[in-house]
Amino acid sequence: MLNVQLFSPSPGRDVVNSMFARSKVARSKSSAHAVVELRAVAPFDFDLVLRYLQIWPAAVLERLEDRRYRRAVYLGPHKVLLTIHSTGTPKRPRLILEVFGPGIDSSIVEQAAALVRRTFMLDADPAPFMQTARADPVLAEVVGRLGGARPVQIIDPFEAVLWTIIGQQINLAFARRLKLALIEMCASHVEVDGERFGLFPQPAQVADLDPKLARQRQFSRQKVEYIKAIAAAVSSGRIDFELLRNAPPHQALETLTSIKGIGRWTAEYVLIRALGFPDAIPAADVGLRKAIGNAYGMSRSATEQEVRELAERWRPWRGWAAFYWWLERLLALHPI
Repeated sequence: MLNVQLFSPSPGRDVVNSMFARSKVARSKSSAHAVVELRAVAPFDFDLVLRYLQIWPAAVLERLEDRRYRRAVYLGPHKVLLTIHSTGTPKRPRLILEVFGPGIDSSIVEQAAALVRRTFMLDADPAPFMQTARADPVLAEVVGRLGGARPVQIIDPFEAVLWTIIGQQINLAFARRLKLALIEMCASHVEVDGERFGLFPQPAQVADLDPKLARQRQFSRQKVEYIKAIAAAVSSGRIDFELLRNAPPHQALETLTSIKGIGRWTAEYVLIRALGFPDAIPAADVGLRKAIGNAYGMSRSATEQEVRELAERWRPWRGWAAFYWWLERLLALHPI
């Protein structure tokens, strides 16, 4: 539990908490600003995480400048802006989380801190994965170079599902344009200090999306059908991400693939990138197949079956291994 105290701004006043170091919320009549210090299990390289998000095509709402992460999200009905920067090192990681928005109280700040801890997997201990990786010299070399990374989560599971649907059978650049178009069609934002930050649409907004408008923005009829059906399933509770997060992996996989438009690859990707499962492998992923084919000297993309067979040596951390291969490929495609 965070120790958050609400007060009018006054210079130098902090609330000290033994676990989270400090947090404070400054109020005004229309909005509030909270500050929380968060710690992570080492090693954790925040600069490497920012670099990944800078070059990852799906990160269209994240603003990444001056070694800071900024992203607007819904916390229940509340629209808030999250800003994160590092004051630590990979060996002694510390992050400063700032929460902006109207009506912020200690409960909202606690939700924001929990969301950030989950999204950046701050509480995950990478040591067991690193130990498993050592058994595979090829993976071990990648992990040795990028060992401060961990599978960054897509902050909103609904966003993760729609991203995979949007990206089916098209290139990533076009998928990025479609994601931006969806955000623009639903037109939600939060304003902080006169600056607007876009929000990913809520399920009800997507369920009510005008198919003709979506077609005009280059969505295929099938994709419009799929994203509206999935949005309706989330709105109705048929898809409950919190229940899935706590379900056995096979059950979560079965639930997701029972929804029209969600195949095995989509479900496995969502398990890793939105629900935090460490041991799933989206072996049909094109980028993953290319990365593994290149790393293991195949002179071609690995087949789905070859990826599944290779991944057996990474159990029970196949999802972490997959993330490292994606990260390795992106960094190779976008060198500094």
